[in-house]
Amino acid sequence: MSLIQNLILTNLFIILIYGVYKAGFSKSSSFMANRIFLVAGLAAALILPWISPVMNFLVPVNEIQWLPSAPVALEEPLNQAEPMVMTSLVHTNPADLALWIYFSMAGLLLLISVVLWIRLILMTRKAPVHRYNRLKIVVIDKGWTAFSIFRTVFYPKPFVPDRPETKLILEHELVHARQLHTVDNIFYGAVRLLFFINPFIHLLHKELMITHEYLADRLTSTADRTGYSQILVSHQFKVPHFILMHPFNKQSFLKRRLDMLSKNTTNHLAGWKYLLLLPLLAGMILGSSWSATAQDKNQKIKAETAAKVEKQLKRMGFVKTGEKTWSKDGITVMAMDDVTMDEIKAKLKEAEEAKIRNKSEEAKQVFLIVEEMPTFQGGTIEGFRNWVQSNVKYPPDAKVGGTVYVSFMVNKKGEVEDINIIRSASPILDAEVVKTLQSAPAWSPGKQRGQEVNVAFSIPIKFIINGKAGNPDKVTKEDLGIPVKPPVTEESEMEREDSQVFMIVEEMPTFQGGELEDFRNWVQAHLEYPAIALENKIQGTVYVSFVVNSKGKIVMPNIVRKVDPVLDEEAFRLLKSAPDWTPGRQQGKPVNVSFSLPVAFVLDGKRADPSLNDKTIEDDADKMLFLVCEEMPEFEGGNLDHFRNWAQANVKYPYKAMEESISGTVEVSFVVNKEGKVIDVSITKSADPVLDEAALNVVRSSPTWKPGKQRSRLVNVRQTIPIKFILQ
Repeated sequence: MSLIQNLILTNLFIILIYGVYKAGFSKSSSFMANRIFLVAGLAAALILPWISPVMNFLVPVNEIQWLPSAPVALEEPLNQAEPMVMTSLVHTNPADLALWIYFSMAGLLLLISVVLWIRLILMTRKAPVHRYNRLKIVVIDKGWTAFSIFRTVFYPKPFVPDRPETKLILEHELVHARQLHTVDNIFYGAVRLLFFINPFIHLLHKELMITHEYLADRLTSTADRTGYSQILVSHQFKVPHFILMHPFNKQSFLKRRLDMLSKNTTNHLAGWKYLLLLPLLAGMILGSSWSATAQDKNQKIKAETAAKVEKQLKRMGFVKTGEKTWSKDGITVMAMDDVTMDEIKAKLKEAEEAKIRNKSEEAKQVFLIVEEMPTFQGGTIEGFRNWVQSNVKYPPDAKVGGTVYVSFMVNKKGEVEDINIIRSASPILDAEVVKTLQSAPAWSPGKQRGQEVNVAFSIPIKFIINGKAGNPDKVTKEDLGIPVKPPVTEESEMEREDSQVFMIVEEMPTFQGGELEDFRNWVQAHLEYPAIALENKIQGTVYVSFVVNSKGKIVMPNIVRKVDPVLDEEAFRLLKSAPDWTPGRQQGKPVNVSFSLPVAFVLDGKRADPSLNDKTIEDDADKMLFLVCEEMPEFEGGNLDHFRNWAQANVKYPYKAMEESISGTVEVSFVVNKEGKVIDVSITKSADPVLDEAALNVVRSSPTWKPGKQRSRLVNVRQTIPIKFILQ
């Protein structure tokens, strides 16, 4: 039988016992018989629902009609080779929550009782103690009537042992001790705590306690009933609320006790009516037997349903892999209890749809580094760059040289797609680079955990004039609109290294022990406001991009967003004069890392009217996505590192990954929108599909941020963090 059914049946028995007692026995003067009935009846109500039916012959099994309970669960995790899809068929059972609340309240009541007991013990240690006829008398300084627990009597001041009234009260409490009435109260007290919600258990206990008083009154008042009655009336004091004690005079019992004192002893023949309790006991046994038999029938139905489901699963081609698990094509079904086949089919359909969705999402995922990098004609990215360099044609209309930096993706079929110019030399040269990449032969695609994936690259392509490469670091008149001497004359270190440029690496570059914000502060502190800009009240924010190369030097400085040629030139000068950084590292090796930065030019601490470019940004703020803005988003008062620590502390290591000893670092990109909410969460570097999903989940669960601002307007800002999964 289930726990809830047993509790319900016990409560019904308690109500039945109280009804029978009040109807036929509460006014009887056979006090000892009443005590036995109240204690034994409650014991039967507790025991019968929990024992196996001893009278199954009373209830034939084939006559029981019992509906099966709700299905419990169906889980369908996919195998390791497929994207992880977890589905479940869970019928929420509010009874579980109700039981948890019920037993929590019972535990709270138990705790309160323990506290009261401790207080009583402490009171015993501090109060004066006397002895009387094997009784321990504790004299208390309270306005209570006398009461007892086992052989300890709590007596209110003043305690005068020689007074006849005192001796009579002590004799009364001695009866309670000798007949072990406290044992009855402990039993009832425990049941009251467990079934506190049933008012009839409290009423039954009240009947038992007054029966105890009847027994003690009868043996104590044999000599002088009238005098004893007068003592009862005179002791109208308050009584502490403690369910284990025996108060000498409880006000609610007074009238009934006086009535019973004046009542003669019941005739012995009246005891025969207690034989009427036998049908009550038989009915309780029959009810328990019927309920248990019904449960057996229910279990049989569940077993038959499970057998039918297993038979149908075999027909569908599933193979049994565990006690209740069946697998087919990477889908594992856990058929528990009486889950129907229709429900299994529905969940299988959902699992297949989830697999299709996951594959679609996975097809869009782009990696920077994978276990098996793509190869071009058997070589690396350098071989591809050489191929492009030898096949690109210098446009006849081009009058300038330079270096075009281009990014592209090698998809799962080995095709080059998603070509983007990340740094332009001129529109004509850019178009030629794109054309050459579009005509490139197929690659051998990259692989992650044995599966073909999309991988992104970026390379520089040089265009040479008169045997000399165009200088990618040179700021031309066309760039700034004024004559400017080139900041550097030597070829870019970046080009000599011919290395890949990263946006996020395992160990980001540091500037004088700090982060990008510290470099921004250095730039602002060393900024020299051009005199011509001061005279003409020119101000604004210049956005620059640059690369910290593998030697820690700033290369490839570029003006991303211009304000005025004079201010642009000063921002450019600051980048070229900056001290070296500590380079970033990927897989333990120094690498090139790209950054972008705002350089603010402010007059007298107050901005002038926004320029045309500013107005454009304000008008398009809803559509624009920033990597860097004047006021970067804040997470709980901190920067991006604070959020990374939060994500690392709250990410849940997948159980499947722990079982298979899977670890690694997942890089997650996301956008903090103008409302401060985290949206557009995606993986930029994968470690494993299981770990990727855990990283996505923790970022998606982020609390609200304080959004970023540009020109005092809220804007959308993209951020990227690494999340590490390390097995201890």
